[in-house]
Amino acid sequence: MFFTRLGAITAAWLIGLTVPVQADTHNLLKGMPAVDQGPLLLLVVEQPRQLAEAGRNLAAYRSATQSLPIVQEILETTRVRQFYQLVHYAEQELGAEWPTLLDQIAGGGIAIGTIAGPDQPPVLLLAQGTEESAVRAGYQLLLRIIEGEATRRGQPALRKAQYRGIATQHIGEGFHAACVGTKIYLANQEAALHAGLNTQVSRKPVRTLADLPGPTAARQLIGGEPFAWLWFDFAKVKASKQAKDFFENSRKDIFQNLLFGSTADALRRSEYLALGLSPTPTGYAVELKLPAARADLPVGSTLHVPQEPKPGSLPLLMPNGVLYSQSFYLDFGELWRKREQIINPQQRKQVEKGLADASRFVPNTSLPEMLETSGPYHRFVVVNRPEKLYATEAGLPIPAMAYVMSGCGQTFGPTVAAGFRAAALLVSLQNGLKMTEETIDGVSVVSYRFPENRPFLNDDANIRFSFVPCFATVGDTFIVSSHPGLLKDLLSELKKPAAPQSETAAVWRGRAFAQGGAEFIRTHPDQTITATILNTGVGLQEARQQVDALVAWLRTLGQYELSLDHGQKAFTLRFEWSISSPSAKEMR
Repeated sequence: MFFTRLGAITAAWLIGLTVPVQADTHNLLKGMPAVDQGPLLLLVVEQPRQLAEAGRNLAAYRSATQSLPIVQEILETTRVRQFYQLVHYAEQELGAEWPTLLDQIAGGGIAIGTIAGPDQPPVLLLAQGTEESAVRAGYQLLLRIIEGEATRRGQPALRKAQYRGIATQHIGEGFHAACVGTKIYLANQEAALHAGLNTQVSRKPVRTLADLPGPTAARQLIGGEPFAWLWFDFAKVKASKQAKDFFENSRKDIFQNLLFGSTADALRRSEYLALGLSPTPTGYAVELKLPAARADLPVGSTLHVPQEPKPGSLPLLMPNGVLYSQSFYLDFGELWRKREQIINPQQRKQVEKGLADASRFVPNTSLPEMLETSGPYHRFVVVNRPEKLYATEAGLPIPAMAYVMSGCGQTFGPTVAAGFRAAALLVSLQNGLKMTEETIDGVSVVSYRFPENRPFLNDDANIRFSFVPCFATVGDTFIVSSHPGLLKDLLSELKKPAAPQSETAAVWRGRAFAQGGAEFIRTHPDQTITATILNTGVGLQEARQQVDALVAWLRTLGQYELSLDHGQKAFTLRFEWSISSPSAKEMR
């Protein structure tokens, strides 16, 4: 409990930004002991002031504190008010504002190490300061606060001790601390504190994290100047029987291969995991990196990774009003051609039989033939389209969606189109779907509308009136959409010049747009207003005002992208938050 309380107190110091102080990471790691038992987890905050200020200065944060009632309520809670009171108290006691205090007390970096696995693993925190007098004053203030909290709760008083000539302080079984020069050590176990102090006073050489190859390699793989980074010793995890069984089973399981085969293989080949949080020109990025070279991918894991110089994925589709856009590579043709190497015998027999049975209902072809001629490039997009598709109001407004497959063989598009027409004909005979076909820029677009004067598939909520299914074939690309207007926009999108290679390196990318979400709520506010009334008990007018505030706040959130790439030297999973203002196109 004391260590949990310590986290809240320490957070008060991890806030601020003035002139940055560059942490000496190697020297910081020399103060962290290496251990043999269990996989080790290390978190290093190289720029604590910048990290904290990154969140504090966000327009989205400032806007939320001013306009969103739920955020204002959180800021008024007892714990949050106590936190700010604690920061103010520290400033008064130490004679400086918290940005300066943070730089003095932890400007050299913060390292936190633990062992993954045990129920109560040892945790050791090292804060490296830049001014010894400030470090000691801050340390004494921390002890007074912790001791005062313990007294208030009727818990054990502060106990003083010595370890190899260094004064140590302890409260109960969960708080242990010491200050050595410009270093502050905090631990949840006394043995962990002593292990940290040994790096400072032992006459014999002590093995530290600076001596291990893993942390140094992880920091080099991350590169740049991250706010913080993490290293996890994955080699010990891989040695377990559970991990070995997982990696062995995933290699020839068709479903796991389709979902995350190449990612699982990158984990299998990695000795460690590296995670970094860094600023970007437009926001912030978190990257998970695995030291697994692309060239070492085995057969079966290459379903998601094309051979160079092919792009990893095609450019994201960005029609007006886009909420979410996704692009990835997945080669079903290679899966079928190399099924004996990729799929285990039992699953392979089931798949082959299932495809053979289903092929009886596919005119003029077979499903295996369709797999071989299908395209390996897939894109999916969700768009806000405010115009109504029917005179009847849809009971639940649903954004327009489209799926685009590219790189198909010459027979794939016509074959799939024939299958769509046959299926739609069967449905139309019973439910009266109305088919229309029009030519747009030389492309035949087929659409199906639901009847408005008769029930359909027990759809009492009229959800069907959010959809007008349609499809088209453009060269080697097949498009199916829920909205004809979106499909027409995509025809224009597909004619755009090719994107630079750097923008298509990732084999999987998904991007979400807060602006599109805001516009969807603005054009379909009823559900959100109703939920606000039910959840908060406010009146209709106030609920509308709160929804308007929510829409305005969402517009400040920018866009979010998750991508996956198998680079020449490393596998990278990247999450990026871009906070830059939306373009004129995204605003429409």
